[in-house]
Amino acid sequence: MPDLLKRILTPPVFEGDEDKTRTARMLNVILWVALAIVLSSLFSLLVTPYARAGLLAIGSIVLAILSSLVLMRRGRVQLAGGLFSFMLLAFAAALPILSGGVHSPIVTEFVVAVCVAGLLLRGRTPFIFVGLAIAISIGVALAQSKGLLPPPFLDLTTPLIAIVPLIANTLMVAALLYLATSSLNDALGRARRYAAELKAQSNQLEELVQARTQDLARRTNYLGATTAVAQESESVLGAPQQLLSR
Repeated sequence: MPDLLKRILTPPVFEGDEDKTRTARMLNVILWVALAIVLSSLFSLLVTPYARAGLLAIGSIVLAILSSLVLMRRGRVQLAGGLFSFMLLAFAAALPILSGGVHSPIVTEFVVAVCVAGLLLRGRTPFIFVGLAIAISIGVALAQSKGLLPPPFLDLTTPLIAIVPLIANTLMVAALLYLATSSLNDALGRARRYAAELKAQSNQLEELVQARTQDLARRTNYLGATTAVAQESESVLGAPQQLLSR
C-alpha cells in the first residue's frame, strides 16, 4: 500500500527531456494540493442551502484535476497544464458572477489562474490567459453596472468571510512563486553541475591531447634516429667497426 501511494504521488520522469520533467514535477504538486483543497471544502458545502449546486461544481473540478493527472502521466504534460489552467480560469470567472461581481474579494482568483498558466505553459500561451482574464473581468464589471448579474450565490460581504479568499489566494500565489523559484534553482544547479562536468572533460581532453602530442614527438624522434641509422648503414656497409662508432 505505501509503495502504491508513493507511485501515485510521485511525478513521472521523462528521460532526455528535463524541461518536461520539471513542468510535470510542478504540475503534480499543484494538482494534488488543489485536489486536497477542493475535497476539504466539500464538507462546508454540505451544510449550505446550495449543496447540490456546490457538489456539481466540485465534481466538475475534481474531474478536471483527475483528467490532468492522467494526461500528465501519459506524457501529455502541456495538455494537462492547459486543461488545469483553463479550469482555474473558468472557476475564477464563475465565482465573481455568483458572489456579487468585481467587488467580491474572490476576484483575485484570476491572479492564481494566470500564475499557474505562466508556470506550466510555454511560449505566449500565458499571455492568452492574461487577455482572457482581463476580458472576463471587464465583462463582469459591465454586466454588474447594468444590473445583469444574478443575486449573489455566495455571501462574502461579512469582513471575516471576505478576508478568507484573499488570504487563500495570497498563500496560493506565494506557493506558486516558491515552486517557480525552487524550479529555477534546480535548473541553475543542474547547469552548474553540467558546466563543471564539461570543464573536467575538457581538462581531461587537453591532457590526453598533450600526452598524445608528446608521444608523437617521441615517435618522430625515434623515426628520425632510425632514418639516420639507415643512412649511415648505407654509407659504411663495408666497415662494421666504423658503422658501430658512428
